[in-house]
Amino acid sequence: MPPVPSPGRNGTLLGANEWFLAELVSFLWTGELVSFAGCCAVARRISRTSWRKLLHQRGFAPYAVARLSFKEVQVLELRGGQGWDAWQRKSHFGEHMLMLRHWHYGTTVLLTGGSNGWFDFQTFSGGCRNVFYSSGISEDSDMADGIMREFDPRGVLSVAQPGSCPVFRLPADPLSCWRWHAEIEMHTKEPPGLAIYYAPPGVQRSQRRLVLCASGLRAFGDAWRVGDGPDLVIHKGCQILPKITWLAKTAQ
Repeated sequence: MPPVPSPGRNGTLLGANEWFLAELVSFLWTGELVSFAGCCAVARRISRTSWRKLLHQRGFAPYAVARLSFKEVQVLELRGGQGWDAWQRKSHFGEHMLMLRHWHYGTTVLLTGGSNGWFDFQTFSGGCRNVFYSSGISEDSDMADGIMREFDPRGVLSVAQPGSCPVFRLPADPLSCWRWHAEIEMHTKEPPGLAIYYAPPGVQRSQRRLVLCASGLRAFGDAWRVGDGPDLVIHKGCQILPKITWLAKTAQ
């Protein structure tokens, strides 16, 4: 049975074909949407009217939706980076620091140049500061200050417009222990993401440590092998793995 036509913008009824095309665009990557828009006048009109709405649904911040070009959106979407802002700083000791923050859920990651494979993270805005070690174990940090306070003592970034500093250019410091790769998981259940690998400067072989995706992150210890699951999963501001057991102990 064909779909029931729905009211158009001017009170007219959309035909079954136009209704189908309007539904189809929601499954297209941005690059595919650009190609689709060039097919005919109807496809071009549907693509134009659906463009902003689709970006909101896919996790882009309103600030980014209003300003990004098709090409910029395509780069972020393929990396799963539409939810993340990134800032770089140097500490008082000259150590390079990179902070990534999910604009919607507040999940935050702090990478430092002097790391031997660990990184600091917060699951949500205002949450406890944690450390993920290269062994795959994570625990509460002994440092009292939050990530934001250490990285941004004047609080400038706390009022930054969400989505205003997307990860367009990957850090390319040859002396850094962190290496970046875009991962497009087309044949698995994992969403596309921006993978961060660890290796000491001068060492060719690196360890997959972290993957940022549109809804959160996945982290892996040194013992990870292809086919193994992650040691840490944060999804939409909630820690999925490892399960937090101290809540159950507190309730007893």
